[in-house]
Amino acid sequence: GEVAIISSWGKITRIDRAGLNFKIPIVQTQEMMIETARQISIYKPDAIKIHMLHIIKDTKMEEMYRNNEFTLMTLEEYVETVVDQLEILPPDMIIERVTGDGMAKDLIAPLWTIKKTIVANEIDKLMVKRDTWQGKKYGGSCNG
Repeated sequence: GEVAIISSWGKITRIDRAGLNFKIPIVQTQEMMIETARQISIYKPDAIKIHMLHIIKDTKMEEMYRNNEFTLMTLEEYVETVVDQLEILPPDMIIERVTGDGMAKDLIAPLWTIKKTIVANEIDKLMVKRDTWQGKKYGGSCNG
């Protein structure tokens, strides 16, 4: 099973492995996502899921978004951020997801997240263009 952890905007404040696999979701701004990936590479969870913040209808986040209290990443910014993260994560870490989607009927933004295959393909294309791979800039030791 999954063990809950507490993550506070790029800072991991508690991890309790208790002999179980643990997974850490990464959902933040570009800078926070990179810092979280750096911290995750230290703690080495068994798996992570990376996805974009979704603005869902009838939520406080929707109200804040519509009031321009924050902006969301573009597809291009998100792809660049994910590739940056993959480069610094351990090469043997399982990446369960690099994109996610909200329920289309309730999703306010970003609408490009509905097209998960396009997002994944853009990540692959940028990795090829950069001649990079998961773990290329990882500085620690691997589990295997």
